[in-house]
Amino acid sequence: MLLPNSCSLKMGDNGCQIPPSYVVSINTQNEEYMIGVVCKEHMGEIEKRLTILQVSTKLPKGNIKFEPIKVVMTDCIKGGVEDYI
Repeated sequence: MLLPNSCSLKMGDNGCQIPPSYVVSINTQNEEYMIGVVCKEHMGEIEKRLTILQVSTKLPKGNIKFEPIKVVMTDCIKGGVEDYI
């Protein structure tokens, strides 16, 4: 899965430019919803904001989960000049 290059946290008009360390999701009883990605520095702020959104019922209730991002590299898929438009 291709992920954003930077943290999902935005404060005002400024977005965090730090590379993400965790995938943030909400685990309900039946499903799991991916919310975004976050850097280590903003885990607490994202959790606080998601909790507020859950209380106001704008997000589903459930456990907020932080899963470390695991980088996987492969050379089995190669792009050639003909792949670009």
